Amino acid sequence: MIAITDTVKQEAALAVHMLQSMGVDVILITGDNRKTVRAIATQIGINKVFAEVLPSHKVAKVQELQNKGKKVTMVGDGVNDSPALAQADVGVATGTGTDVAIQAANVVLIKNDLLDVVASIHLSKMTVQRICINLVLALIYNLVGIPITAGASFPDELKICAWAGDDDLLQGKASSVLKECQCFRNGHRAG
Repeated sequence: MIAITDTVKQEAALAVHMLQSMGVDVILITGDNRKTVRAIATQIGINKVFAEVLPSHKVAKVQELQNKGKKVTMVGDGVNDSPALAQADVGVATGTGTDVAIQAANVVLIKNDLLDVVASIHLSKMTVQRICINLVLALIYNLVGIPITAGASFPDELKICAWAGDDDLLQGKASSVLKECQCFRNGHRAG
């Protein structure tokens, strides 16, 4: 009897552990032999395994998880993974994968390193966090800046100067605004 298996990537167990520590439910779906897959899954710490699965059944499994309200990220590299990559909420293909898988995926990892999956999740969370911070800061800036620009914080005699010099303020020409205000106080309109 001859048994042939793919070698397990060195970083696989660490990547699975890191994903699980982030609260990700890691599931292995493959078309490979059930016995071999079970041994590999045990070795890298995956509890849920679906083996000897056809490509169309991979899609059905992704849809089943989505129907349960789960967000599904599918990681794959082959032609057989392409339909499931396209169906998943986020499809991740490795750069060493087939062109079909790369086209079907939302994210393409340059290296064939499973730790990059963890890094991409961290990067996406940091990006969303930065977007939220920028949105809040822009909101605060506008809540404070618009009333000031409209003259809300100026005395009544200077309010007209704020809107008259608004274009100049936006261009950074504060001196012309001061000139406008001085002319207005003196009863003249700056030309």
